[in-house]
Amino acid sequence: MLVCAVVLAAAALRPALTAVGPLAQRMAAQGMSPLVFASLTTLPLLLFAGVGPLTRRLATRWGIERVLAAALLAIAAGCALRWPGSTPLLLAGTAVLGAGIVVANILLPSLVKSRFPDNVGAVTGLYTGTMALAGAAAAAAAVPLAGTSLGWSGSLGVWALPAAVAALAWVPHAWGVRRTPPPAPGAASPTLFRSRLAWQITGYFAATALGFYICTAYLPKVMADRGLSEDTAGAGLATGLLLGAATATAVPAVAMRLRSQRGAVGILSAAQAAGAIGLLTTGGSAAAAFGILLLAAVSGAFALCFVLFTTRAPDPATATRLSAMAQSTGYLIGALGPLMFGTAHTLTGTWNAPLALLLAMVAAATPLGLAAGRSRRTLSPRTP
Repeated sequence: MLVCAVVLAAAALRPALTAVGPLAQRMAAQGMSPLVFASLTTLPLLLFAGVGPLTRRLATRWGIERVLAAALLAIAAGCALRWPGSTPLLLAGTAVLGAGIVVANILLPSLVKSRFPDNVGAVTGLYTGTMALAGAAAAAAAVPLAGTSLGWSGSLGVWALPAAVAALAWVPHAWGVRRTPPPAPGAASPTLFRSRLAWQITGYFAATALGFYICTAYLPKVMADRGLSEDTAGAGLATGLLLGAATATAVPAVAMRLRSQRGAVGILSAAQAAGAIGLLTTGGSAAAAFGILLLAAVSGAFALCFVLFTTRAPDPATATRLSAMAQSTGYLIGALGPLMFGTAHTLTGTWNAPLALLLAMVAAATPLGLAAGRSRRTLSPRTP
């Protein structure tokens, strides 16, 4: 029962973000400014900086399950607010659903470590794979839904339904007999902020988030400018996310069996680099294939970050704090990715400079991931 609730929660975390990218051309054609469009993907990430540090306090006060249920309700409400399509409601809804996504993302690793201590890798792979699969479904459905009477705003708003279902699934756990103990209070944040390993994990997550959200926001547009139709570009994004669901499921299960995750970091970084170089140097169907490879690899790297949150923390409380630190800082940096990518394209008029920037991000992430992938734990301020 709890596993089903975890899966439903994971399925609600990506659609509100991945459904935006395929609608870029349609939104622009109807007068949406580039700044508003960028806000639909970057605003939820910016909220990690403000909401992330509050998450542990909320979980301590109300319990992890209750806060998760409230976070899922916030996602449903935010999606519903975007349905009318007016700019103020679009931005307000994006802020509300973004806050819900922040809280759920931070708490799930801690809940998994506490409630599934013997199956952390399998459950982590299940929920990260579900996140990627749901994101792929939303990307694939975005354009077809927008072509119906729903329009592009209804195509965004419809994702309130699965989020509401997920919130209902958490009600028995939120008010049931057994609940996950809340993160223990204590002065652990300074400990992590003095830990080199914690910063390596945070840096790897930040660089990975940069790449992932650049891909989900702009990959369809890059593919379209490489000669593909809107529908084909959207299908390319969905295919990349679908393969990403497979890598996001497999990577945690495999990585948890390894003493060191350095090999996984190396393979995923090489695949991302190959995808970025391919996008930079080819066009047409070849560019689509390289884009799909890039997105599948960065999805696997994203899932690997959640493995590091749990394996490098000695207990659920530390996992919550490490998750909050890495995601609050990482998503704040990651929010700059789509803005930098779009600005580079606007200034140069081509995708060469933005794609070179993406390749540089992969290069920056690799040494951080290799350092974080060594078998260690964040135990004290003296952790090397």
